[in-house]
Amino acid sequence: MRLFWASPSQKKEIIPPSQLYAAADATASSGLTATYFRGEDLTDPRGTQVDARVNFDWTKNSVLCFQPKADDPMLPRLPKGYTPGDPLFFAWSDLNGDGSFQPEEISFLPGIVGKVTVMADLAFAVSRLDDAAVRIPVLGYTQEGLPRYDCAHSEALVTGVHGPTSSGGDQILVNGEGWTVFSTAPKPFAPQSLGGVYKGEPRWSYPNLWPGLHASHNAAMPEFPGEVIGTTRLLGGFIRPRGSDVGDIWAINGNKGCIYLFTADGLFVATLFKDCRTASWNFPAAIHGMEVGTASIHEEDFWPTLTQTKDGSIYLAVLNADLVRVEGLETLRRLPESTLTITTEQLKAAQDYFIAAELARQAAQAVQHGPLHITLRATAPALNGKLDDWQGADWATIDTRTTQVGDWGHRKTVTKAALAIAGARLYVAYQTNEATLLANSGEALQNLFKTGGALDLMLDVIPGGERLLVTRVKGKTTAVLYRSRVPGTTTDPVAFSSPLRTVTFDKVDVVSDQIELVSATEKDEKGNDLSTVYEFSIPLDLLGLHAAPASLHGDIGLLHGNGFTTLQRVYCFNKATGLVSDIPSEAELTPKLWGQLTIGE
Repeated sequence: MRLFWASPSQKKEIIPPSQLYAAADATASSGLTATYFRGEDLTDPRGTQVDARVNFDWTKNSVLCFQPKADDPMLPRLPKGYTPGDPLFFAWSDLNGDGSFQPEEISFLPGIVGKVTVMADLAFAVSRLDDAAVRIPVLGYTQEGLPRYDCAHSEALVTGVHGPTSSGGDQILVNGEGWTVFSTAPKPFAPQSLGGVYKGEPRWSYPNLWPGLHASHNAAMPEFPGEVIGTTRLLGGFIRPRGSDVGDIWAINGNKGCIYLFTADGLFVATLFKDCRTASWNFPAAIHGMEVGTASIHEEDFWPTLTQTKDGSIYLAVLNADLVRVEGLETLRRLPESTLTITTEQLKAAQDYFIAAELARQAAQAVQHGPLHITLRATAPALNGKLDDWQGADWATIDTRTTQVGDWGHRKTVTKAALAIAGARLYVAYQTNEATLLANSGEALQNLFKTGGALDLMLDVIPGGERLLVTRVKGKTTAVLYRSRVPGTTTDPVAFSSPLRTVTFDKVDVVSDQIELVSATEKDEKGNDLSTVYEFSIPLDLLGLHAAPASLHGDIGLLHGNGFTTLQRVYCFNKATGLVSDIPSEAELTPKLWGQLTIGE
C-alpha cells in the first residue's frame, strides 16, 4: 500500500512524512493516525497507531504493531529485548495434550522467518531466520507421544542465507551426516543457484538460471543435460538407493514438468520426465507398469512427493495422485578418484581455439555491426543522468535480455553505450535496466573486476591495450586503470595469477579522483525501475587519447555482479568472455578480439 500525490506543479510521488499530520490527540508530531482491522468489512479492529509514512510492503513486514496487555502471561516468554512489532518465530509443544496453548508450552526466536520443513526425525529445518538457517530438534516426547520443542535449543546451520529471487525456493533439508541442502544457496554463492553446506561450511552451488515459477515463464528451452528450469519446491526428504554408493539423494520440482535429482554433496543425478513444451501426460490408456519417463508432469504441478519404502523401493506421487516407481537409481556408482594432468600447451591450445572461434564469429557479423563512432563535440554533454544531449550519438548494443515484469509479464531490455569527446575529456554514457549495476564490494581494488558490477572500457592506445573500470564502492565512485605495457616503468609488474598461469600489467592505478560519475533511474507509476542511465567522464591525457580524428581498436561493456562477486562479463564486440572463475583470464586484455573505433565529427 502506498499513498501518492501529484499536481500540475508536483510530479507524482509518495507523500513525504513532513506533509502527513496525525490526529490532535496523537503523540507523534507527523504521520497519519491509522486503525487496522482484520477482514475487509472493518468490524474487527486490531489496533491504532501513527504511521510516519504510508509506503508498506506487507509481503515482508507487518505494518501493525502487536500491543500486548501488561498482565499478558505470554510476555515473560518473549525474547529479551523484544518490542511490539518485532517479527517472531514460535514453536508450540502440547505438553498436557489438551490441544490448547499455554504460555509454558510456547518458545520463541526473534527474526523474519522463511520456510519450515519437517524432517523425518520431526526436527524443524528453518530456511531463514533473519540471516541464518536453523534446525530445531525434538527434545523428547510427552506421555501421549507428542514431540517436545524448545527454541532455546535451536542449532544454527549456516549464516548469510539468501531469500528467494522469485516465487519458489527458500527451503532446506538436513541429513544426519552434516549436510544441509538449500533450494536457494547461501552466501558466498549467488541466490540464482542451489547449494549445500557441510557442518556449517558452504561447500557447493549449482546454477539455477530461472529460479521459481514466474522466472520459468521467461526460460529458454533446455539445451543440455543437467540444466534446471523453474525450480519451486523440495519433494519430501532424502532417499538412499540400496546397493549404490552415492549416499543421500534429494529432489526438487521444476515448473516446466520436470523433477531434478541431486546427491547431498551437489552432484547432478538425473532429470525425471520431460519439459512440458515438448511432451505431455496424455496417454491413450493408463496401463499398470507402463513406462512414463518420456512424459511431462505438466506446468504448475506443485506438489509431487518423493519417498522410499522399507523394502528400498522409491516412489513419486505426481499430478492427481498418480503413483510412479523410480527404477535404476540402485545402479548409480561414484566415479573413482583420479588425476587429470593439464599442461601449459593444452591451455594455450584451448585459448587459441576460442580466440579463433570468436574471430570467425566477428568476421561473419562485421557487415552488420561496423565501427563504433566516437563523436567530437564542441560542447560537453551534461552529466545529469539524462540522455537528452546524446542525440546523434552512435549507440553500441552490449547486451539484450528478457526482464521479468511483475509476476507474469516480461519485456526485452537492451543495454547500450555511447562515447564522445569534448574539450580535454572523454564522455561515456550507458543505458541499462539495472539500478544496482554498480554494486561492488571493492575488497581489493587491484581485483575490482572480481568483486561485483562495473562499467568497462578497453582501448589499444598503448602496446597491449588498457582497461578502465568504473564502479561504486560503499557509495563512492571508484575507478581503476589497467595498462599492459608502459615504457619506462621501473616498478615490478602487477601479477594476476592462478595455479596454472600468470598475466602481468606494468601499471594498475586507482584513478577515482579523476572520474566524474552520475546515474539516474526512471520509474513507472508503480515504482518499478524502467531504465537507469550511467554517465562518466575522464581526462583524455590519462588514457593517451587526443581530440582529433583517428581510428583505433577497443571494446565497451559491463560486469554484472551481486555486490560481492562478478557473475558475468558482456561487451559490444568480444563475446568470448563467459569465464568468471579464473583471475588471469578475467584480467587479460585481448585487443585482437576488440572492434574498430573511429573518432571524428
